[in-house]
Amino acid sequence: MRSRLKCGERVWRLNTLRIDVPHQNFADMQHLAEQIADLVAPRAVVLLNGPLGAGKTTWVQAMCRRLGVRESVTSPTFDLLHIYQAEGLTIYHVDGYRLTQCAEWEVLDLPNPLGVNTVILAEWAEVLRPVYPERLEVTLRLENGGTSRGVMLWGVGPEWTERLRGFTR
Repeated sequence: MRSRLKCGERVWRLNTLRIDVPHQNFADMQHLAEQIADLVAPRAVVLLNGPLGAGKTTWVQAMCRRLGVRESVTSPTFDLLHIYQAEGLTIYHVDGYRLTQCAEWEVLDLPNPLGVNTVILAEWAEVLRPVYPERLEVTLRLENGGTSRGVMLWGVGPEWTERLRGFTR
């Protein structure tokens, strides 16, 4: 029997690395998402944050396309969870906009620890920070009156810190 997401666990951050990428147009932001997808390995967790309309779902679409998802990737706002298959990976795409407490996420039955070929891409997922100690956080900002995006990449844990350290745009 495999474990599932459980709330209330505390994890201390030992290794972190932040990269700020200001003033991206929409196409550049999608390209950056594809580059980040190249860093994704099985058991990866990517938490996406930012205001409405910043491009979180667009970011996930670009990552999924790069990871090999062939079907249309849509926002799981109403379903909360979409699951995609891609070249040996199972990708959980979650939208937590309406979920405000960690206990509400438990009903989604997300794997924790992650399976060997599992990737989680979660929008509006700030509450999951303590649950997944090894993760990439992507924060999207609207800039220049909404005509461009700023992107903050925050690798948390030794694996993501190392991946981002070798990242070149």
